[in-house]
Parts: sequence; structure tokens; C-alpha cells
Amino acid sequence: MFISNYIHRKNTALQVCAQETCFTVELARTAAEQELGLMNRTGMDEKKGMLFLFPKSDIYAFRMKNTFIPLDMVRIDDQYRVVSVVTAQPCTEDPCAVYKPEI
Repeated sequence: MFISNYIHRKNTALQVCAQETCFTVELARTAAEQELGLMNRTGMDEKKGMLFLFPKSDIYAFRMKNTFIPLDMVRIDDQYRVVSVVTAQPCTEDPCAVYKPEI
């Protein structure tokens, strides 16, 4: 079952744990929230992030437009396994690079 089935629609943040490390993540559910993502942020506290919830399991690509901090993009599959980690660098000139999980 896909992760979005477990998250109540009114929640705006969630704690996600992997082994013994937990992260507080903001939820990006709608297309508008996902398009905005972490743009225009100049920093992020340690062990915080954003979880993108998509309507179906698939491989999604991301751009770093107007994103000023490096981000680790972690793909989690339907079985809640980490299957890919990509470190994306801030975009300093157009066109911005597109980052896609390695398969």
C-alpha cells in the first residue's frame, strides 16, 4: 500500500524514522505544494526535510530552481525501503539541472 494511505489529510508534518534516526518532515501533497517544494529557503535544520506524497508509485524528477541549499533526495518504494539517494546542488544558473533517482 502506498504511503499516502497512512497519512491523515490534515497533518502538515510527520516524523519519519530509518533505523535509529528520525526526521521531522513537512508534507507536500498537492501539485502546488510539490512545485514550491523547498524553494527560497536559505537553510534547513538538521534532521528536517520534506516528504512528497504522489498519487501513484513512480519515478519522479526534480529541479532545484530557486533552491539555495543542497538537498539529499531519498526515494522510498512501496515497501518503505530506501532505494535511491541523490544529492542535489543549488541551482546557480538557468537552466537548472534535473535530478532523478537512480534505478
